[in-house]
Amino acid sequence: MKHPYLLFTLFITVISSGALGQDRSGFEQNFKIIDQELKNWDPIRGAWMSNTMVAMAFDERVPDRTFPEDFTPHQMYRQVPNDVQLKIASHTRTNVENGNSGPWTQLDQFVAIKDCQPSQGRSYGDPHLVSFDGARYSFQTVGEFTYAQSNSGNVVVQTRQKPMGDEFSWNTAVAMNVGGDRVCIYASDYPDTDLSTPVRVNGRGVQIDEDPYFLANGGTVRRVKNIYVVDWPTGESLRAGLRTSGTMPFLNIDMNVFPCSQGGYEGLMGNANGVASDDFNSRERLMVPRNILVGVGGVDVDRARQQWLSKEFADVHRITQAESLFDYAPGESTLTFTDRSFPRFHRTLHDLTPDRRNTARRRCIQAGVPERDLDGCVYDNGFLGVEPTLPQVVQDPSVGVVMRHLDGEVPNVNPKPQTGKGKEVKPTFGAQPIERIIQEREDEQIRDPGTTKKEDVQGRDTKEFEEKPTRSEPVWREERSTPTRTPRISIPKTSKPRPTVPRTTPKPRPTTPRPSTPRSGGGIKVGRG
Repeated sequence: MKHPYLLFTLFITVISSGALGQDRSGFEQNFKIIDQELKNWDPIRGAWMSNTMVAMAFDERVPDRTFPEDFTPHQMYRQVPNDVQLKIASHTRTNVENGNSGPWTQLDQFVAIKDCQPSQGRSYGDPHLVSFDGARYSFQTVGEFTYAQSNSGNVVVQTRQKPMGDEFSWNTAVAMNVGGDRVCIYASDYPDTDLSTPVRVNGRGVQIDEDPYFLANGGTVRRVKNIYVVDWPTGESLRAGLRTSGTMPFLNIDMNVFPCSQGGYEGLMGNANGVASDDFNSRERLMVPRNILVGVGGVDVDRARQQWLSKEFADVHRITQAESLFDYAPGESTLTFTDRSFPRFHRTLHDLTPDRRNTARRRCIQAGVPERDLDGCVYDNGFLGVEPTLPQVVQDPSVGVVMRHLDGEVPNVNPKPQTGKGKEVKPTFGAQPIERIIQEREDEQIRDPGTTKKEDVQGRDTKEFEEKPTRSEPVWREERSTPTRTPRISIPKTSKPRPTVPRTTPKPRPTTPRPSTPRSGGGIKVGRG
């Protein structure tokens, strides 16, 4: 036998596939109780909710919405009557207690979240952070960091901080794993030539207007004036507000998570366990100086605290290239945006003159800034003249909605986009299943080879689809019902020059993007399509 190992591997694969099929068959048989309850509630919305719960349990793409509401699975589940929810919760809990883990554990967590009050974390100004548990600190650093990450891996948020001068920095980009979809929002340093939108979904620009944009795995991206709202299918949400200081654009980031989430959280926003004093701890058993926890003291104590936060604490939460969810222009990587020597000097409130400090304080109080956030507001306004920033509150679109009876299905999907003419971004390999996206695109080209070559903006040959639209999601999703909304995929504006912003360590840009090495283990799940 020439290839015993290959035969053994094939045998194991067949056995595993058979076992998985049996597990799924048993799950779906047991799930019929929930399926019937949901359909009795609403034949159309309930059927979608039922199919969606099965898809989420097995890390698959959610089905197309067949109703007019632009809800995530979590938001739709909130509309289910309480008595039906109680029956569903009881059935899922019973299955978990009977040892039916895996899919049932996923569903048990999903239905239990509804009764859990969310916790909010913030990163605003230059920047000042408030953890999920209420710990407050300044974080003048430069680089890319884990803002928040659930231990389940379905919620990952990373932030990019960029310098302004030698002493202050801002959030200029945020990257997210939204239940399996990779979403990035850039205030500056766009990774490509498309200047028409700050949003990238799985590596491609997407225009967000008044209608939400549906992500493949159930999440949505909305826009409320200058605030972009990202909702996870499981209920978490993030709000990225675009602001400017002088000529430098930046982001204020607010995020809601559920402290009862299985496994907890880690990152700059802490662990969401209800205890503020341990939010500076980490798996690396970082030794936290006592004055960090006290949070008060004179100028020397303040500078020592900032020194520790910008060095030891920051390095624990810096991301590697393999972990990165950001898009990068050719020749760039996470190192392009990293400066471990920053800041050159640690500014504190003691460096403000009394008059300037008092004037800034009055402005913050008049703007309605709460007492607990005054120090951060005085710092920003006193040093940089930044207008006072209040916590961002964006209405949940499912609150107060009265859903009308439907006589039939109402297709509600993303529209087919127009084909852009800018160069395509090469996503990082830490992203939502990039290997599968590439394979599916290759399969689509084999099935429909009607492509031609054109010259991209830098004169290199590139393939563009003539008839088949380019989406921000895998192209296989185009076989759908006719959309009812206005297309919102961006068309890159190649006529505009890309703004150049000085970086701390400029690097040459080769002509070919160099994606990061795939991370083993963590990152975005590849189980979802």
